[in-house]
Amino acid sequence: FFHAMASHTDPLRALLHPTTRHETAQAVFAANCTALAYTSVDVVGELPHDSQPPPLTPPGCAFLFLGEETTRPAHKAAAGAGWTYLVHRRTASSASLSRRAFSRIPKLLPHLLFPRLASGRHPTTVFIDSKLRPTAPLHALERFLAGGANFAAFRHPKLCEGRRSPPPPCGCDADTSALSLGVLSALLL
Repeated sequence: FFHAMASHTDPLRALLHPTTRHETAQAVFAANCTALAYTSVDVVGELPHDSQPPPLTPPGCAFLFLGEETTRPAHKAAAGAGWTYLVHRRTASSASLSRRAFSRIPKLLPHLLFPRLASGRHPTTVFIDSKLRPTAPLHALERFLAGGANFAAFRHPKLCEGRRSPPPPCGCDADTSALSLGVLSALLL
């Protein structure tokens, strides 16, 4: 499945506006990011919540993709939260997508959105749900992924409602592993 997707990138590449790809490449190269965090939001008006990149993210290596009608937060606490704002523009291929589906394009296509480094490899990318506040530093997430993991997921807080105690913020228990594998299996089928 992934091999087929990788060898036929033209339809997928058409979902990403050339200007968005160019501005993203410039920002990644300017900050010399070997690892980066990113998220994407497409709403009309101001962002509905304060989003924050993982702690200790190198300057310039956290990207927030905003839809063309989404405005940056006006209050200083969110405006200085460490994100590099980039406009996620629509193309003819993405024009009919809902805002929710459109905002998922960066999440699903980091290999096309973020350029290869001088070493020839892609940077380590960590997608952060914009409604969540990550507690693990980016370098810890990068180390985890460098250990051979190609994919990592967490139990979404909404799935934990009604539990007596929340799951640990880091690490993986059997329930989380099974849930992650179930979600991944569902995506591949």
